[in-house]
Amino acid sequence: MRKYFITFLVFGCGMALFFMLYQYNMKSIKRDGVMETLERTSEVAYINALDGSYRITKGSMNITSQETYETIFKEIFLNDSTVNLDQEHVIFAFEYLVELEDGTTLNTALPQQFIHQGGVVKGIRNTVWVDGQDYSVRYILDISKGRE
Repeated sequence: MRKYFITFLVFGCGMALFFMLYQYNMKSIKRDGVMETLERTSEVAYINALDGSYRITKGSMNITSQETYETIFKEIFLNDSTVNLDQEHVIFAFEYLVELEDGTTLNTALPQQFIHQGGVVKGIRNTVWVDGQDYSVRYILDISKGRE
């Protein structure tokens, strides 16, 4: 009887270990997929939002392009993700790095008021919450490649 108990105990521990490793691997695959999608989406959304709408060489975003950027980002992220996502449980947040005329920087969700005062958007932090886990990537605007 003791032999069967030890056999079941070893088998049970092995199955529990297998299940835990499987769950960890699935979370890792999902995290990698979300991060890869986030990085790709940031650049594509930025290029599409500002395509021909104004001089990118100024390195700033106007009000319409900010709204366009956020809309395009959400659409691309949800439709082009390499991971199956429950779209109702995905939450987005956007934070803009704005450089003011005096050289100081600040993070804000609404950069328009600072742009009107001569501020320039230098970067965007895109944060996505998927299944209660937050993922974020910072996209630094490359204004040196702007169009005239």
